[in-house]
Amino acid sequence: MRRKLLAFMMGCSIAAVAFTGCGSSGGSGEKKAETAASTEETVKEDSGAGEVKGDEAGGTEAAAPSKEALKAETSGFDKASESGGQTEEAAGSDASAEKPGSGDAASAYKQAYLDKANELDSAGDADQFALIFLDEDQVPELVAVSSKGAYDVDQVFIYTMAGDKSELLLSDVCPGLEGHQVSYYEGQGVIRRQGAAAGERYVYDTVDGGKLVPMLTLSYVNIAEEKYFMDEEEISEDTFYEMMTDFESSYGDRVALELDSMKTISASFDNGIPTYTDGETKPYMSLEELKAELK
Repeated sequence: MRRKLLAFMMGCSIAAVAFTGCGSSGGSGEKKAETAASTEETVKEDSGAGEVKGDEAGGTEAAAPSKEALKAETSGFDKASESGGQTEEAAGSDASAEKPGSGDAASAYKQAYLDKANELDSAGDADQFALIFLDEDQVPELVAVSSKGAYDVDQVFIYTMAGDKSELLLSDVCPGLEGHQVSYYEGQGVIRRQGAAAGERYVYDTVDGGKLVPMLTLSYVNIAEEKYFMDEEEISEDTFYEMMTDFESSYGDRVALELDSMKTISASFDNGIPTYTDGETKPYMSLEELKAELK
């Protein structure tokens, strides 16, 4: 009897140990499964956060912008991109390095513009000069105008710096001939040209890397009937003035390079049609005055 009782007790002890071992093993397995599932969810969440949707990755082609949205499209030359992706500190350092009156940049443009002005004066191509700021790089552009040139040759010139040399940015015929006029929006890197033989043509360019880059061309011709165009595409008269109003109103006053002076022009847009008002004028410099300015 005692032996049976002892055997029974030993059997219970062994069963208890076995049961405890199985429970521990099963719990560990569940924890491992939970940990694996948690890790898998974390991986999924991390990989999901790094995914780029089809639209964001360019997988879906954007719809073409409307003509009315042209200004938004042409504002790719915005001030945020002028530093070329540099930090503000680096961009500021570059700008300060180019300030007139200090450093190699100042010496380079002063000598280059003096050489160009002397060349134009000696050739009889220009006798009036000005230093203007088309953009915000703090190195000016040189304007040269002939007060006595012929009507069939260019009389207005704008030069910019390319390295340590001056480079012709644009030239145009006598202001007023067939409505011709060159003007610029100071500090904004935008030039406006107008003039045409039959009708009118308005060309808006930006300056990038010392070159003119087209932004918008609006024109109308008046031969038998009036027709309006944006670049080469025919548009309605209403669209023509809407686009002009949208573009010019976003840049404000401009400065026109006239035959005998520079003139500020303001625009108002009552009823969607621009009306221009002349403002203050500023005389050009003679060659001697330019030399003194560039000392």
